[in-house]
Amino acid sequence: MNIRSILFLYPAIASAQNCAEMDAALATPLRQLQNTQSVVAYERGERDGANHEIHRLLATQANTNWDCDYPQAQAAGLQIATAADKQFRAWRWDDMTGGIERHYREVWQYRTHNWQTRITDAPAIAATQNEQTIAIDTAHLGNKGTAWFLIESDKDAMLNHAEKLTLLHVAGDDLVPAAWIAHDNTLTASLQYEYDMRSLLDQPALSKYPARTRFIYDDEKKTLTFPRVKTTAKYPGGAMQNELQHYRFDGDNFVAETPARKTPRPQRKSPFSGR
Repeated sequence: MNIRSILFLYPAIASAQNCAEMDAALATPLRQLQNTQSVVAYERGERDGANHEIHRLLATQANTNWDCDYPQAQAAGLQIATAADKQFRAWRWDDMTGGIERHYREVWQYRTHNWQTRITDAPAIAATQNEQTIAIDTAHLGNKGTAWFLIESDKDAMLNHAEKLTLLHVAGDDLVPAAWIAHDNTLTASLQYEYDMRSLLDQPALSKYPARTRFIYDDEKKTLTFPRVKTTAKYPGGAMQNELQHYRFDGDNFVAETPARKTPRPQRKSPFSGR
């Protein structure tokens, strides 16, 4: 079932008691999902019923859950990422409709320019069991307004690792991709890289600086950095390099920074030349 964007007009701040009650309510259908992979459960519609209830609870609680952590629901499989400015949240769970390749449902919750709360379905996600939302970084981009970097990770049993970044912003009352990244001669809202995790063994320096293997956004400097990955004979799935790519917001888009060339030093004439 797809959730239509729902507008919530009544303001409220969730108390600790309300958060606990909502947490328990959400945890119940999430736990039920763990037992719905049998043919009998499918025929009874229990899986669809549990997913519908999770959708319904997230929709009805959206205006009051900005400060809720939901520890019980997270323990039952709900993944939550919240921007520091608390204007964007991502909710994700395994809907138990996949087989070896898992299928995740994700709901985005955000505030519009006039501070109204909306929710909408994110695109359907097919991934390995370890797919998870890592973080949401807030970007204050001057005349462009506020945007968010949604950073996601995917690891599989074959030691392949993928990192994906999507830039989102509110246009009108809708949360939409922001194609403000200049990459490969086009403007895009997403960047992604994949690598074989075994390639990290060839880069021991990265074990001291694990952040160099991820997307990092610095809102003060308006810079986005991420590692360089190369395809090699040893690692056809991608080899992590101990090198970073740098993008900087120029007022319109994030553009790649060209490394400054070092001016070659003039060679000193040897006192023994000419002998």
